[in-house]
Amino acid sequence: MRTLLILLLLLPGLRAQNWQSLADYPGIAVDDASAFSIGDSAYFGAGLTSWWAPRANFFGLDLQNYQWFPIAALPAGKERHYAAAFSTKSHGYLFGGYNGQNFLNDLWRYDPQLDQWTELSPMPDSGRSGMACFRLGDTAYFVGGKNDSNYALAEVWAYAISSDTWHQLQDFPFGARWAASATAFNGSGYLLFGRNEQDEFQKGFYSYHPQRDQWTHLSNFMGSGRSHASLQRIGAELYAGFGIDSAGNYYSDLQIYDSLSQSWQNLNAIPGAARKGGMAISTEGKFIYCTGIISGGQWSKETWLFEAQLGLAENKSKGNRKLLQIVDLLGRPISEEAKGIQIWLYSDGSSEKHWCP
Repeated sequence: MRTLLILLLLLPGLRAQNWQSLADYPGIAVDDASAFSIGDSAYFGAGLTSWWAPRANFFGLDLQNYQWFPIAALPAGKERHYAAAFSTKSHGYLFGGYNGQNFLNDLWRYDPQLDQWTELSPMPDSGRSGMACFRLGDTAYFVGGKNDSNYALAEVWAYAISSDTWHQLQDFPFGARWAASATAFNGSGYLLFGRNEQDEFQKGFYSYHPQRDQWTHLSNFMGSGRSHASLQRIGAELYAGFGIDSAGNYYSDLQIYDSLSQSWQNLNAIPGAARKGGMAISTEGKFIYCTGIISGGQWSKETWLFEAQLGLAENKSKGNRKLLQIVDLLGRPISEEAKGIQIWLYSDGSSEKHWCP
């Protein structure tokens, strides 16, 4: 049994929820930049340098071999940071931000086939930066942000992708938010953290129901409120972490949301220093966090990969094969929730080993 256990631990199919260091971001170190993913590639760019210069450069990251490659920058004069980003299956989108002098309300679409940016309809209102953003179907939602008249806003705007049109929704009912974090999952939007119009750090966690245009308070995050953090859907779970609080503390944690207890549970923290304001994307169980400012005030080019242990729903279909059973090391049937080493048996005779902590 001991020999079998050692052999299984050495097999590549077995993995835990751990961080892996990737090649550094190839551009100048930035914070408050933007990222989105399309298919097998992620795209990172814009942001602010350590000498307070906004950038227009973007780079792609191949999600199969994790090699960086250059792509077209935003047009000259369109540099920015604090821009909101989202993507569809075929295009990436970048909205608003701040260029050091003006708050921006323009919207740009990136076509990876043409390696080209195209300007779309601007938001029919003032420019703004630091909006939280998520996409549900054909609509992208933008929450809060700030402009030259308000430190933080409670406005919510919707952008219809197919018709290239904007319309304003009801305000976020729990107060203004700037530099909050948002994502979408299972037909709902989710928002966490941010600062209000009094520059107070928030820790409320909320869901958005698009059919009713209604927000619901789910719970409060443990500990202090934060801004410049990250909220991502990875597989069938919601994860949050990083950021800064009112005392100037930076965070290195990554936590997963337990919907039953409505609480957050700690996972493995990112190695090295705590950080804020990095770019983040998630796709197919992979979470990539890139750049930002680390504790001590240093701009970073580090890029980190976190691979989540996908649940049964994400893994059961592998091409034409189907998952038949999950067993332990002795071949005894177990449930997906069982902790320890699991062996997944498929209809084509293949198997995979998984570690469930």
